[in-house]
Amino acid sequence: MKKWLKEALPLSLMTLVACSHVDTENTIAFEKIVKFASFPVELEAGEGTPVQLDCIGALEFRIADSLMVVTTSLKENAWKVYHLPEMTLRGEMLSVGPGPDELLMVPQVSMASINQSASGPMVEFADNARQRHYTLDLENSIDSGKTEMTWVEDPRLTPFNVYQNYLPEELTMLIDLDPMNARIERHFFKGGNQQVVAQLEYLNRYSAESMDNIGLLMPCMLINPVEGKVAEVYNVYPQINLYSLSNDEAVTLAPQGKLESFVPLKGKPFNEWPTYYRNGMAYNDCFVVQKVEPEGYKLWFFSWEGKPLLSLKIDAPFTTFDIDFKGTTLYTMNFPTETMTKYSIKEAIRHLSH
Repeated sequence: MKKWLKEALPLSLMTLVACSHVDTENTIAFEKIVKFASFPVELEAGEGTPVQLDCIGALEFRIADSLMVVTTSLKENAWKVYHLPEMTLRGEMLSVGPGPDELLMVPQVSMASINQSASGPMVEFADNARQRHYTLDLENSIDSGKTEMTWVEDPRLTPFNVYQNYLPEELTMLIDLDPMNARIERHFFKGGNQQVVAQLEYLNRYSAESMDNIGLLMPCMLINPVEGKVAEVYNVYPQINLYSLSNDEAVTLAPQGKLESFVPLKGKPFNEWPTYYRNGMAYNDCFVVQKVEPEGYKLWFFSWEGKPLLSLKIDAPFTTFDIDFKGTTLYTMNFPTETMTKYSIKEAIRHLSH
């Protein structure tokens, strides 16, 4: 890994922008806006090592402890579970069919929530058509050689529901489409009871005016349930919204001071929309976004207080990523080529731990 800049982040690099300068009626942003000019540490990942995947039709993956779950396009045993770092196949599970342990559609692992329990990782996901909330016991499924899964009814799931995140302590975040008003509606629940969160109501007020433009409102949701924080990343805007679910903290991060309105994009074909970010991941101590650059990609690391921590440049294309912090390894997958690559990021993790 090549380091080409390392310096302490001066306070002058993070500046509060007066809210009067921003049109928050047409720009998805909070009134408090903080712009930043650079990262205190900027690294290059260097050349990665190819990872051999013993499966076909790989789409994406997620890491849970020492396990990697890979979603494939197969109809039978669509999820492949590998042990890190040797990538030995530990188990196969989730199939499409009419049986009691089969599904109408196998979800992408990115649409599932992976939560820790005393027995190991529990994977939770939704079936909107059946209004079911499924819980898959990953370790027990591996040990028994069959899908160990339970479900409960969840009437909150409807055909208009496009996002579900089942979090620990009976916390749930949902996003529904509102076709009548061309909006999206975020809903946060504790123990089944919907909570009134001012920041969600503030963000829910934006309208795309037409469902053809609804993608202009859709965020990538990065949630830290322990901190009670949410980072919303939008593919088509440079700004990142960060807010609390338990108090009135809310801030918009503006890289290089940039914020973009959705007004110029309305009516434009989807393929003419800009792409600032591709993906994102939430971790205990930071969140990470995949920044699109002319020469490749960078992973931007932020604290849950909104402080820029580190930028990691990656030359090879990828569509999905995750980090094995214990093994100090970054894994990436490129869907078009069905290839996976790993990078040693010991130096990056060392900086993050300071």
